[in-house]
Amino acid sequence: MESAMERAGAYHAVGFGKATAEQFRLLWMSRRPLFMMLGIVGLLALFGEPWTERPAARLFSMWPIWMLLAGPLWAFAVWHNEGPGNRLYFWSHPVSRTTHSLGRLAAGAAWLVVLYGALVLGGAAFAALDGDLAQFGAVGFTAWVALITGPLIGFLIISVLTVSSDHPIRWFLGILLGVPLTLSLVDEWLGLGPALEFLLKPLTSRDWGLAMTIVAPFLHAMARVHELFIDQGGSSTVGDGFDTQDWWLAMPLWILFWLGVVVLMARRHPDVLPRWRRSG
Repeated sequence: MESAMERAGAYHAVGFGKATAEQFRLLWMSRRPLFMMLGIVGLLALFGEPWTERPAARLFSMWPIWMLLAGPLWAFAVWHNEGPGNRLYFWSHPVSRTTHSLGRLAAGAAWLVVLYGALVLGGAAFAALDGDLAQFGAVGFTAWVALITGPLIGFLIISVLTVSSDHPIRWFLGILLGVPLTLSLVDEWLGLGPALEFLLKPLTSRDWGLAMTIVAPFLHAMARVHELFIDQGGSSTVGDGFDTQDWWLAMPLWILFWLGVVVLMARRHPDVLPRWRRSG
């Protein structure tokens, strides 16, 4: 006999938009975005050469943290203590686990864009006050977009682990330490260097590779600003070979690729309560 809950449609999943809005609110209530912003500002104040006489150094000295570390760290923070084994609260509500997992992912990505947007706007305000707005503007639109998309790609890569595993940090450290060692041994013992180079080309290509997609526009902008405002016409090799058109093609493709992988990982967890959990 159909239960009252079933007749009320309680098993119908909440829509993705509503789930994302709710997860966005829950992340704010957890204060994680606030702690993230305070951490970025604090690191910038401590290590960003705030007292230097070279204004460009203030703008760029922290780029490894902005581009390479913040996105992955934020992915860990978004799912802190909420791996698949700790998401049983989904079972107590008429919601889809997949939809809410993806809603949390979208909310985390939205907060990352908000945080970096605030960082850019704050940097522009301080540059105007310091009289360095010309240097700030010379960075260029593509580089400022990359300042957001680079961390976003890092966020999606680590989200593959945080969405699918109860121990994402262990997996991350294992991959970080194990993969280079394995590749080195394979190259040394089996002499498969050319094959490995071919397999790693998607990561290392200077035209469309993952690494250059994340950092190349900002490195190119650093070189241009350094040449214009510090060397006063000198030359710099940082960012040589960067093609803006290639980057604008590669960037959305990499984002879509990693988003697809995350969606596949999120769908590994069923939306229907297992039969053994319904009994009793």
